[in-house]
Amino acid sequence: MDEHSALFRIFGSRMNSVHIPPQPRPAYAEAMPATHRVREKPCAQCGQPSPVMYWVIREEEEGWVFLCPPCRRKAEEGNPEYRYGGTWKAEKGR
Repeated sequence: MDEHSALFRIFGSRMNSVHIPPQPRPAYAEAMPATHRVREKPCAQCGQPSPVMYWVIREEEEGWVFLCPPCRRKAEEGNPEYRYGGTWKAEKGR
């Protein structure tokens, strides 16, 4: 039994389905930029926005906060309560 026969036996007539070519973008989509959505979030320590933020715990009582890279490095140094929880990026999909 050749490969085509085996696949036809598994998938049946769906193998012979008609291919539908992609449709053109609607007119309203042309006005939309093709870039990723850009967001901002302020650092919990210095208040400055950054394209990359770190979700961390500096002190257990305080809970989770977002810190920019320089503030995260300061919070991490010699802090036994420090915990890293993830990275947030201003550009989604990257």
